Amino acid sequence: MPSKWGIGRRDTGWMTADVFNQFITELFAPYLAENNIKPVILFIHGHKSHITLQLSLTCKELGVELVALYPNTTRITQPADVSVFGPIKKMYRKAVRKFQSENVGEVVTKLNIAIIIKAIVDDLKSQTIIKGFQACGLCPFDKNAIDYSKCLGAPRSVEGTDRQTADYDENKIMSLKEFEKYCRACNDRQDEKIEI
Repeated sequence: MPSKWGIGRRDTGWMTADVFNQFITELFAPYLAENNIKPVILFIHGHKSHITLQLSLTCKELGVELVALYPNTTRITQPADVSVFGPIKKMYRKAVRKFQSENVGEVVTKLNIAIIIKAIVDDLKSQTIIKGFQACGLCPFDKNAIDYSKCLGAPRSVEGTDRQTADYDENKIMSLKEFEKYCRACNDRQDEKIEI
């Protein structure tokens, strides 16, 4: 494992407030200090394991501004889910195949996973990460960069209002203004059904 990496683990496999706080204090803070990086905006998933009083106090002391993204909107507002994890999954499959061809008979375990992950991190392009922040409208900040059609889920009818009725083109990225118009059209259709 690379010397400046750290591994946090819980039996459940889920992130906890303690593990996340440990990451911030033992890995992230020393990295910031070593590279003299300030100020810092840290976008975090709005899950309760990431939002604690202790974390807030620690980040305030470090000069780190926490911005919690809405939980359960990962496919829309979170850069890693929007642009990074897809390529990483492909790279992971390729790295595992390479590992297995170079280490015949070995399987991937907790003991050798860091080798595979390092290969992926080394190959990951920073532009991929940057594009995720752009697509989520986080940097540069742009509320219309978000593809609001993802808020609608899979194509389906909404109580008598299909997407075509609401002037929706599923091959086009939907702006905030178009999303609001679509929602109003759906609400108008709902109101008509109620009045009848």
